Amino acid sequence: MDKTYQQDILSASKFIIFGKIITSLVLIVGLISFGLSKEIYSLCLGGAIAIIPNALGIWFASVKARINPNVDIKVLARTVEMTQWVYTALFVLVTVKFLSFNSSVLLLSYSFTFLGCFIAPMLNKPQIRMT
Repeated sequence: MDKTYQQDILSASKFIIFGKIITSLVLIVGLISFGLSKEIYSLCLGGAIAIIPNALGIWFASVKARINPNVDIKVLARTVEMTQWVYTALFVLVTVKFLSFNSSVLLLSYSFTFLGCFIAPMLNKPQIRMT
């Protein structure tokens, strides 16, 4: 795989994670402005469950691409997808089993934060891009 393709993939992935972080922060500020500061814990858990598995999947794919530069893009995409599913399931199981939280706020936060990947194309415009 060409070096520029790897950089493009990682750049796009960073914008997806950045979009999720932005949506999570918007939701946190929104709840604080409505006076629901008691729900911040559940909100942060939902955001973390949406962001961290994706970041881990991207990290694993980038390591795989560095080790084997000729790896197919489909293999890298599958690595990100499977890592994200496995770690999301693991985080949800740990959260449900060991932590106390408001489940409706956690689900709302996870869903809203996951939608952050749809604002990533808007963040990748040349007017906004900082790289």
